[in-house]
Amino acid sequence: MVLEAKEMRLFIAINFEEPFTEQIVSLQDRLRNAGATGNYTKRENLHVTLAFFGEYGNPDDILDVMEKIPLHPITIRLQGLQHIKDLLM
Repeated sequence: MVLEAKEMRLFIAINFEEPFTEQIVSLQDRLRNAGATGNYTKRENLHVTLAFFGEYGNPDDILDVMEKIPLHPITIRLQGLQHIKDLLM
């Protein structure tokens, strides 16, 4: 029997720590309760995408490269909202 590797959507992202995620979820709730319509991201999908590779069959290739890159903590803060065209950011 031959198994084919399934392709998956691969991307590099920054995942948030829980206090920050809670702030974003709280803000989404306030916007929703105020009547702002739109597509609200689920808690488990909140992140910042740094690079998107698309459909890819072998994640080990990307993991091999990523393991060679030194990663350091960063700080992200919410400082308010602004409109960019039809987006509220």
